[in-house]
Amino acid sequence: MKVCVTMVGVCRPTFDRVRQNIEANIHYFLTTYPQHTFAFVLLTYINLSYNDLSNYCSEKGIEAHFIPQLEESDFKFKVKNPNWYRAFYSMSYILDKIPENTYDCIVRLRLDSEVRSFELYDTIDPSKYYTVNENGRVQSNIGYASYILMKRVWKTENALIKGVNEEEKIFRIIKTNNCFVKHFKFHFILHQSSDPMFDGVKQWSKRSREWIFDGKDYINRDISPNAEVIET
Repeated sequence: MKVCVTMVGVCRPTFDRVRQNIEANIHYFLTTYPQHTFAFVLLTYINLSYNDLSNYCSEKGIEAHFIPQLEESDFKFKVKNPNWYRAFYSMSYILDKIPENTYDCIVRLRLDSEVRSFELYDTIDPSKYYTVNENGRVQSNIGYASYILMKRVWKTENALIKGVNEEEKIFRIIKTNNCFVKHFKFHFILHQSSDPMFDGVKQWSKRSREWIFDGKDYINRDISPNAEVIET
């Protein structure tokens, strides 16, 4: 397959940590799946790490897109949680930069995530969104699908879909498109800062976390010191 791996979101907690994420993720896919052809593209907001990240991507030949910080006054419509709008907008933006009919598969990763394992099937079903669902929600931070389905799921207007959180919204959007969720095994870490605000935006999660799905058990683990394991 021809696969485009997107890495989207805030450059946090530091440029060095994000650089490590990018390098680890690229190395993982290229060495684990030599039978596939990969392209890597990232999108983030212009902040204090902008110059370092821009220079790094230029040196490594990584396609990168940088957009201004999104204030609520920039939104085309109001949403209960501003971070929902930013998530859908940023993913929709990067998908618009990817040429149509070029890739068999689009992978979604967050820029602050480090992949430890990722089950990528040899072929994908265009009617399926690959993630994990449970109790009417899906894992929205990581997943993959065809270009067309990704575009349908992540269009900015979908931030208006009813749901208590982003995970429930994505699940409802998938169902609305008459598509289905197919599970795949994964292990990834979100490296986050403990700051209540980052780039002027309130952080709902102020801790680094780890998700593991081995095909049976689904673990969501806070990896800060003395944290408890939450199995869902």
